[in-house]
Amino acid sequence: IIVQIEVWATFDFYRNFWNINPFNPKNNRNYDTTVTKLKTSVPTHPTLRGNPFFWSVPQHDNNARLLSFQQRFVDKLLSYSLRHDNILYCMDNETTVTSDWGKFWAEYIRMKALMEDKEVLCTEMWDAWDLSHPQHYETMDHPETYAFIDISQNNHNTGAIHWNNGITQMKRLEKLGYLRPLNNVKVYGNDGGRHKTTRQATEAFIRNVLMGCASTRFHRPTSGQGLNERARAVIRSMRELSDKVNVYRGKPENELILGTENAEAYCMASPGKEYVVYFPKGGTAYLNIYDILNGGSVEWLDVLNSKWSGKKKFRSGNSLDITCPTEGHWIAVIKAE
Repeated sequence: IIVQIEVWATFDFYRNFWNINPFNPKNNRNYDTTVTKLKTSVPTHPTLRGNPFFWSVPQHDNNARLLSFQQRFVDKLLSYSLRHDNILYCMDNETTVTSDWGKFWAEYIRMKALMEDKEVLCTEMWDAWDLSHPQHYETMDHPETYAFIDISQNNHNTGAIHWNNGITQMKRLEKLGYLRPLNNVKVYGNDGGRHKTTRQATEAFIRNVLMGCASTRFHRPTSGQGLNERARAVIRSMRELSDKVNVYRGKPENELILGTENAEAYCMASPGKEYVVYFPKGGTAYLNIYDILNGGSVEWLDVLNSKWSGKKKFRSGNSLDITCPTEGHWIAVIKAE
C-alpha cells in the first residue's frame, strides 16, 4: 500500500473552510493580519489565488513570520510520515499558485528527509485538465525537483481526449529524457455526483492502466467510486490482467487498431508477443497482428464480473477480427504462440 500525502489541502484555505482553519489569524494568537498579511475572510474560489498564505516563500513575499509556522506544520507532519517508507508527497491539491511555492516545499521536505537519512519522492498537482498547459510543465520538465508526476486532473477528460492527453505527454517526456512515473490519485466519476459518471470513471481507470501509468485510484464519493462494489470489481480485474500479461513491458499502441465497428477501443501491446484491447461498450475491432508469426490465442475478460472466457486459437495473418461476447466493458488478451 502506497500513501500519497497532499501537504497543503488547497480548498482548506478558501471560503467556509478558511473560516475554521487554524492558520486564519482570527483562530490563533500567534499572529494577526498586520504581521502576516493574511485575511480573515477569503470568499473566492482557489483558482483566483486570493489567499496570501501561498505567497509566503522567499521568492515572493518572504513572509518570515507566517513561513515559520508553515514550516512547523510540515515538520510535525514529517515527524509521523518519515517513520514510514511507503509515503509519497504531493505539495498541493489542484493548485494554480506560483510554481515557486511547490518547489520551496518539495526542497524543504527532501532536505528534512535527508537529515533523517531518508529519501522521499515529491510532486505537485496542478488544476489544469489539459496536460499541455504550462502549469504541468513546471512539474514535468523539472525532474531535479519532482521525482514523479501527478496527472489526476486528466481524469476530468473522457474517451480519446483522456487517452491522447496522457500519451502525448508520455511521449514528450520520453523524448526529453524526463520520463518518470505518472500517478492518478483521483479518478473522477459517480452517477449523481458532481464530476462525471460511473461509466466514465470505470473507463478512465482502465485506460490509465493501458496507457502505462504508475498508479490509478478512484476518488472518494461522491466525486468518485471510492471502494464500492464497482470499484472493487474493476481493481480485481486489473489485477487479473496484470497477472496474465506483462503490463510493465507493454506500451499504448492504438495505431495497431486498423478499424472498428460500433466500437471504441484502446490497445496496449508488446508487438509480436502480447496485445490488450479494451472495449468500453462492446463491439468489434480489427487488430494488426502482422508481427505474430505462428498463430496465437484470444481470451476475454469481463471487467465488471472479473471472469475470463475460454481461449480461442487463431492463425497468423495481417489482421484479426475481435468481437466482444456482449455489450459492456470487455478486455481482449491476444497472445502469440
